[in-house]
Amino acid sequence: MKARSAHSYKQSFKALSDKFNFGKYKGDTIEDIIKIDPGYILWAHDEKVAKFTEEILQYAEEAEDEEYYNQSMDYNDRGIDMYDFMAD
Repeated sequence: MKARSAHSYKQSFKALSDKFNFGKYKGDTIEDIIKIDPGYILWAHDEKVAKFTEEILQYAEEAEDEEYYNQSMDYNDRGIDMYDFMAD
């Protein structure tokens, strides 16, 4: 497996309308990916697979936080304590 240099990103993104040209979301826009899997954008950034503007990263972080919040609320609506498994 060929190692990537520190700055050899597969693709750089500057707008939410930019489309991935590789991977499992090939052909999808950044905006669409953030709506369904914001963690993928953050992973690609952290692993230096793709380069994003700060605006895109902030949008992905906010979407991921909102997704986590919504999942927490869903558990609460059903009377389930999502942290119950952590109790001793």
